[in-house]
Amino acid sequence: PQNPEFAYWEGVGHWANGDKEGERRSYLRGLGADPQSVPLLINLGHNYLSDKNYQEALEAYQAVLALSPDEPVALYNSGLIYRALHKVPEEISSWRLYLEDNRLGTKSFRAVQRLNTYNDYSFRTYQVGPRKIILNQRALLDESLQENIRKEELAPLASILEQNGRLTLEVAVFVENDREAARQRAFEIKKMILNMSDSDIKRQVRLSWFDAPETIRLQDGTPTVELSEGLLLFGRLRPEQKKEISI
Repeated sequence: PQNPEFAYWEGVGHWANGDKEGERRSYLRGLGADPQSVPLLINLGHNYLSDKNYQEALEAYQAVLALSPDEPVALYNSGLIYRALHKVPEEISSWRLYLEDNRLGTKSFRAVQRLNTYNDYSFRTYQVGPRKIILNQRALLDESLQENIRKEELAPLASILEQNGRLTLEVAVFVENDREAARQRAFEIKKMILNMSDSDIKRQVRLSWFDAPETIRLQDGTPTVELSEGLLLFGRLRPEQKKEISI
């Protein structure tokens, strides 16, 4: 009975039968034998969270992150707990950490939406042709970062352009009161995208740059925030040209 794996599956069995107390006892017993069992800690966190025991759940997830800092479930659920506790700085930090390595799926897009709700646009969602992607805007605009970090962010764009020759990517860069800096960053982004592709996609990338801040508006049209530096990406599909067939 002290075997951690036995305790884990026993707890899962209690969960399946709706016995939350029995489930919790199993996980705690297993952790008594192996305090560093990530599966037991995660399920214990889930158990506490399901009963809205937020502090206990958070302690379990933080123990997971101490052992495995990029564990997505623990990062995401920590964000949910901080949200429920109205701890905004901690919630923002959790979403940022989660999005560093998780850019696909419903949870990732929800994390971006929650960040943007707090006027934090370090991560943004972009519609590029038929696909919706998440990019770290802060990383793309920060010239002090290593080029390989910025290239990693842009890699999905190069792949999308390679796969569809009819897709045109519009890159717009904003830098308040510095048009030349905006121009340089726009051309750097284009250069990095082109260097990552073996295909000739030069004509598929178009640039624009502005020395004004980017104004982000809510759906009702009212201004919500101005960014001194901003990046917008648009993907347009050119219409297919059909040749006439003579009979």
